[in-house]
Amino acid sequence: MGPNTTSYADNALPGAGTFYYRLAATNSGNGSTTSFSAAQTSAAALPAPIMVNGGFETGNFTGWTTGTGSTVSSTSPLAGNHSALQTPSAAQQLSQSFTPLTVAATTSFIFTASDPGGAGDRSMNVTFRDSASTAGGNQINLRLVDLDADGDGDVQIFNGTWQTVLPNAVTFGAPTSFSLTINSYGAGATYDLNVGGNVANGLSFFQSGVLSNFAQVAFVNAQQAAGSTFKVDNVSVVAASTGEPFVVTISPNGANYDFTWTSQAGKTYDLVSSTDLSTSPTTWAVWDGRTGITGTAASNTITSVPGGGPRRFFAVIEN
Repeated sequence: MGPNTTSYADNALPGAGTFYYRLAATNSGNGSTTSFSAAQTSAAALPAPIMVNGGFETGNFTGWTTGTGSTVSSTSPLAGNHSALQTPSAAQQLSQSFTPLTVAATTSFIFTASDPGGAGDRSMNVTFRDSASTAGGNQINLRLVDLDADGDGDVQIFNGTWQTVLPNAVTFGAPTSFSLTINSYGAGATYDLNVGGNVANGLSFFQSGVLSNFAQVAFVNAQQAAGSTFKVDNVSVVAASTGEPFVVTISPNGANYDFTWTSQAGKTYDLVSSTDLSTSPTTWAVWDGRTGITGTAASNTITSVPGGGPRRFFAVIEN
């Protein structure tokens, strides 16, 4: 290294390894002894994304299968520069299939939905299927309705009949965070649902039969009110794997933000923040008093966290 160098970036290291460094200095007259050893662990390589173009940032439906009634819009996107926009159409479905997953998996996204109108009218439908049933059959099928025409969305899941699992969980026209975690497959399969911070754990409602794996996400605007729309953005699927870091999803909530992350029962979590990345997140200050958050199986969500300026970085620390 050259004179007066005070930092060094070693950019060719393999992931998830610990490496040791010692320093010695020289000048025109003498050389120093070597320093003590400093250890640094490189980050694990991030897995390839399971879904393609989940934020629709290509400006089109690359990676997706669509019918009529689906477009990519840059007008008031929910995140980034584009969102998917769906209008009512019997022929439309926005879906993406991927390599079947047989481990626990979490799907998350942001959406807005229009009020469906009359009491009991349905709005957006979302379906999670296995590889044997991409045209129907074994699936988790949920929908958003306004059962009592009070202006709040009720989440229902189909199991021969529609079952209400999260009443008044959605404010129509407002961005809402969503996550579904499939805990297991086959006999005894369960999943957890988190819609806008409203949580239902250990659900076992399935249409036709339980999932043997997880292979497709599909959206349908089944709204009965003419001219209604919904948007969806930041669609992702994360598969559980020993040793992978947990995943944090940040969703806009008015002028604030909602945070959802994969978590474990028996752990606690702190939300920390900094205005720069020059120090480790373990040294960052707790933000907005969000400390000692009790871990729950599959996922945790905190809502209405202030952003605090034009540039700020966040991390969730597991204890």
